[in-house]
Amino acid sequence: MQWFRKMAYYYDSQTLVYESGKVIVAAQMGTSHKPVARIQIYAQNWEDLPEKAKNQIRKEDYRYIVSKEKVYLSRLRKNKVYS
Repeated sequence: MQWFRKMAYYYDSQTLVYESGKVIVAAQMGTSHKPVARIQIYAQNWEDLPEKAKNQIRKEDYRYIVSKEKVYLSRLRKNKVYS
């Protein structure tokens, strides 16, 4: 399944967003000759996190983080970001 559209990114870059039942993936890349790629992967639910992460992040805090990220990603989608 292809969740992004192949295109040239010479002048601007767009954030690619993929959302499934368990994860959210957001990817960004610069437009220079040596671009830096930024890929963020979030579990949709605290229960889907690895045990080590569950021990470091409270459930309430994780819900807040994911809800803020979902708001940010929905704004990107409205600005014609491909997902």
